Amino acid sequence: MTNQTKEKIAYEVIKTLISRFESFPDHATTNRNAPFHKAFLNAFKDKLEKKVSDIPFMISLSSWMHGLNTTLGQQFFESVAHIVSNGTKKEWTNKKEGNLYITQKQKDTINKIITKLSTDEEKPNLEEENRLIFQDDNIQKVKAINFSADIFYEDEISVTAIELKSVKPNSGEMRGEKQKILEGKAALYHKFKPKKVDFFIAFPFDPTAYQRYRV
Repeated sequence: MTNQTKEKIAYEVIKTLISRFESFPDHATTNRNAPFHKAFLNAFKDKLEKKVSDIPFMISLSSWMHGLNTTLGQQFFESVAHIVSNGTKKEWTNKKEGNLYITQKQKDTINKIITKLSTDEEKPNLEEENRLIFQDDNIQKVKAINFSADIFYEDEISVTAIELKSVKPNSGEMRGEKQKILEGKAALYHKFKPKKVDFFIAFPFDPTAYQRYRV
């Protein structure tokens, strides 16, 4: 990693720290949900009294932590990923860069793949899915669903799209992501042909690392 890259990342760290310093709760502030939190936390008083000396402040700090998580997920991780990969964000939607197109056959094939995966009739198989969706025909094309790539970069032989997700996403969310990725890959296949197309889901960190590596 070059010094210039490190400096750019450091700048993003500083920006995030400054924004969060400004909102850090120096004391227990008014929180519209605080009365309810406090009432429910009373049920855990025996568990908290040895670990938490100021429950109202803990509630304010929890709200601040939620804001930090949002900032990291929506701004910091994405900005750092752009710096490291020299990529950018792309949104192929009807409100941004416009929808891309796939054939009706590709759309039908993708719907069948999703149905079989959701019923456990099939297991995920990258090579087989690519074989099914990376096909040409003369059928009139239809709009692909709105999709975006938090990180997108292109070189002479390939295009790569990456969607950043929070760790431990739920199964319902992942079904929608799978359909979006399959239609996105099919659309990028047409737009950037004959380049190789890759579409990944990325996580900012491994939530199981602590359990795996602690002594």
